[in-house]
Amino acid sequence: YFMIASVVFAIGILFYYYFRQPTIVAQYLGIDTLNIDATYKNYINWFPSFSHVFSFSIFTWLILEKHYANGAILFWTLFNLIVEFGQMLTQEVAYLPQFLNNYFIRGTFSVSDAIAIIIAALCAKILIRR
Repeated sequence: YFMIASVVFAIGILFYYYFRQPTIVAQYLGIDTLNIDATYKNYINWFPSFSHVFSFSIFTWLILEKHYANGAILFWTLFNLIVEFGQMLTQEVAYLPQFLNNYFIRGTFSVSDAIAIIIAALCAKILIRR
């Protein structure tokens, strides 16, 4: 389980490095990305969202000694959906920290990312049940 989740997560990180604009984390760490403009990236632009939910659900389940699979999957699914839908904001929200407001306002909501999050949860559940 760990190896499968690790490979999926590593591919997601590589996708960010090669094809996406620098993320907040990359900027904080001072990491530049290549941001290659490839036509085919549009067809798999959802993969980082998938890899995050799938891998972190598996990692969390493993850390919890293979207990609470549904809780781990639900947590990462809801967390990622909230972050994704938060990117629909067009103005700051008073009770949110500034870094979240910046992330939400600068981010771009993607239906394909939201769908990938749900599919990742289902895939994690299928893998765990094996």
